[in-house]
This record gives sequence, C-alpha cells and structure tokens, in this order.
Amino acid sequence: MTATVRSFVYLFLLAAMWGSSYALLKVMVETLPPVTGTAVRVFLAGLLLIVILYAVGQRLPRGRVNWAWLFVIGATGSAVPFTLLAFAVERIPSASVAVLMGATPLFTSVMAHLTTRDDQLSVHKLIGIVLGLVGVAVLFGTEAVGGIARNIWGMAAALAGSFSYALTNVVARRIVGESPVSAGAASAFCALSVVVPWALIAESPGTTLLGGEGSLRSWLALLALAALSSALGNVIFFRLIVLSGPTFVSLNNYLNPLIGTFWGVVLLGESAQGQAFVALALILVGIAVANWTALRSLATRRATSV
Repeated sequence: MTATVRSFVYLFLLAAMWGSSYALLKVMVETLPPVTGTAVRVFLAGLLLIVILYAVGQRLPRGRVNWAWLFVIGATGSAVPFTLLAFAVERIPSASVAVLMGATPLFTSVMAHLTTRDDQLSVHKLIGIVLGLVGVAVLFGTEAVGGIARNIWGMAAALAGSFSYALTNVVARRIVGESPVSAGAASAFCALSVVVPWALIAESPGTTLLGGEGSLRSWLALLALAALSSALGNVIFFRLIVLSGPTFVSLNNYLNPLIGTFWGVVLLGESAQGQAFVALALILVGIAVANWTALRSLATRRATSV
C-alpha cells in the first residue's frame, strides 16, 4: 500500500469514527445521564490509551508547562465538548449536531488569527467564515422563529462544543516534544478531573454505575465512543498528521458532517429537513473557500507525486 493510499484509508477511518460519534451519543443518552456517561467515556478512553502507551514503550509527559496545557486540552477537547454534545443530542437530531460541528474549522480560523502570527485571516478565509455563519443561521432560523426553546438550547450547546474543539486546535500547538499517544492519555485523565466533579454535582453517578441503570444498547454505544471515537480516533488523527500533514487532515472537516448526517438519517431514522441540507452545503462551501489556498497547494502536491 502506497503512502497516498494509506493516508486516504486513515482519513476515511477517522471520518467514520468521528462522524459516527453523534449518533452513538444519541443512543447513549437514551438511558444514561450525559455527564456521567461522558465521565465513563473519558475514563475508558484514557485507560485504553495508557495500555497502548506502555505497549509501545512510551511514557506519560513530563514538565509542568506541558501538563498545564494538557489540562486545558483535556477540558476543552474532551470534558466540555463531550458533555455539551451529549446535552445537544438529547434535544435535537444527531444529524443537526453533525452539521453544526462543521463550524469548528471556521471558529479555528478566527482564533488562530487572534492568537498566532503565522495563521492570519485572508479575504478567502473571511468569505468562508461568513458563508459558514450564514449556514449556521439557516439552521437556527426556523427554530428561533418557531420559538422552540428546547431545540434552540440544543443547537447552542452544539455550537459551544464546536467552539470548544476549535479552542483545542489552537492550544494544541503549545504541546512540545510529546508523542500523540502520550499527550492523548494525559489529556484524558486531565479531563477526568473536570468531568467527575461536574457529574457529582449535576447527577448521581453512583446510582447509575452501581444501580444497574442504562440499557445494553446505551452501554454498547458508550463503549464504542470510548474505544473508537476517543481512543483509536485520536491515535489515527495524530498518525495522519505525521504521515500527511495538517492540511490533508483538514479534509476530515468535510467528511465528518456528511457521515454524521448519514448516520443520523439512515441508521437512526431521523428526519433532516430542507434547511439542514442548505446549512450543511453553506458550511462545507465556507470551509472550502476559507481553506482555498491550502487545498489548492495540497492538490498540486498530490498531482505532482502521482
């Protein structure tokens, strides 16, 4: 298998794992409380990453600076968005959550402009961000006019989760000299220090875990989220970064909402209304326009290497 073929295999595996997470979350919260479910998910993912870490002969990070940034990443990349998305899928279709998560790279562009010197906004990026925001407004618009507060709060939670992921994308640049598996395992256990107190305050995790609550279907969805979306997904993500670079990995931003919408509509039987597809199209076009220069450069390199 050539490096190019391997890159595309990893890319589609990653999109399948992350794109399926919204539908799996929907199944998880059918009978399990969202914050407690998130805590168990993060714990199991961290445990699996620790096993992988020591199996390949690596170690946990050292140094206070890296651990401080890993705590931020654990909060913004796992604890907060996982819980917000679980809250969101309780209120709106998982397909709508997948569409709204397409705003992540647009938020990332804005934050990178504000916090870095080498990733500034351009005309293309500004146009792309505006198109993406119009797409988000389209999805919000119908529910806002109809006054369906439950749906609006669900969409707001999904957007907040998208913003949290974008913040993680910017902060992750601060981690220096650590392997992907090491950083992933450490950030997972840092996330536990946030989500466990949250669960103890907001819910009754002891009753859920010791009282046998939750259907088998919900627990299987939680296990899949921990093993595939959280643990293995992160390993593939960082492996793909090393193999093909961040620009190629950014193609996942197009596949993720599409696959997430597919899982929700086809496998869960959710109904996606017309404005959801209009919003999805606007967000995807916005991402393409915002990343036009990088995508054109990637296409040129791929064509040259063939």
